[in-house]
Amino acid sequence: MTNWDTIHNPVTGETITFLERTPERLVLDLHMPRGGLPVISHRHPGTEHFKVKSGVLDLVADGILHRLTEGEEFTVHQEFHHPANTSDADAVATVTFIPGAFAERGLRGIFGLARDGGLRPDGRPRDFLSLALLSEGGQFQIEGLPRPVWIAAMKVLGVVARFAGRRRRLESYWPPELARPW
Repeated sequence: MTNWDTIHNPVTGETITFLERTPERLVLDLHMPRGGLPVISHRHPGTEHFKVKSGVLDLVADGILHRLTEGEEFTVHQEFHHPANTSDADAVATVTFIPGAFAERGLRGIFGLARDGGLRPDGRPRDFLSLALLSEGGQFQIEGLPRPVWIAAMKVLGVVARFAGRRRRLESYWPPELARPW
């Protein structure tokens, strides 16, 4: 039986413990070890609110570094962002995503791909077909391509991914009750 409450990303070193899971809202504790790799810069629909419980969390949003310490908070609104821990101690933050189901599918998918060798050491995906499905029509975007090009590419690759059977791979990372986007 799978423990759906905690997931680990062996590429970045992050561990997530899910605290609240609804389609509208996802709340989790994010543990970023000292010396772990930063998360790849990305953006997605909705908001992502960070509240640091311990340590120091470096949060880059739209190219601006926000160094957050215990008790400090920051909300990301669809801009490119990525958290990192560059300090000499572990960092823990409570993170709230609105909406919840989209964020949960993405996090579980990326962490599952990382566990199964689907991410490169720099955190970029090796498996662009699975990424296309996780992006849900280009809504999730990693930094690089212009938004219209990204959306078009993810939509085309999403069709190919369905024919290639990538849905089964991603669904193996998700608890049975998590809503499927297809």
